[in-house]
Amino acid sequence: MRKLTFLVTALVLLSPLGVGVARAAEPTHVVIPINDSFTDDQSCNFPVVVHVDGTGRSTDFFDRNGNLVRSLSVYPGLTISFSANGKTLTSASPAIDIDTFNADGTLTVFIAGLLAHISVPGQGIIAINTGLRIYLFSEQGPELIFRAGTSTFDTFEGPVSQLCGVLADP
Repeated sequence: MRKLTFLVTALVLLSPLGVGVARAAEPTHVVIPINDSFTDDQSCNFPVVVHVDGTGRSTDFFDRNGNLVRSLSVYPGLTISFSANGKTLTSASPAIDIDTFNADGTLTVFIAGLLAHISVPGQGIIAINTGLRIYLFSEQGPELIFRAGTSTFDTFEGPVSQLCGVLADP
């Protein structure tokens, strides 16, 4: 019993000193307000304004040396809209992404959930991107390495021809 008491006392006294224990830095949590617009001049024969609005929450994870190794972001209320010629198409986009910072300097990005679901009365679904996508980012840019789910356009491409058709001048 005396040995057990000694061991417990020693552990309690030494644990705040971190003796012999390598620990990762505590994760950080950030709320990300998103309100961004840009003009896509390449996907259609006319400019399309893409607007993203909502709030994200991100948690960053670090190794024992304080290096960022992974980031988990969720976007529960995010919306994306495409506007041109006085028309706007909007979709919820409550996806999540997990970014892993690889030792070789590349970045692996897992995107899961609903990125876009746009339907038009009388036409039905004209664009959808849902499921799981895994990209590898390197100096050459993003490379799609896995896809599951339903998609009529890729995350890193602009609006599809169906969107262009609906947004075109009457």
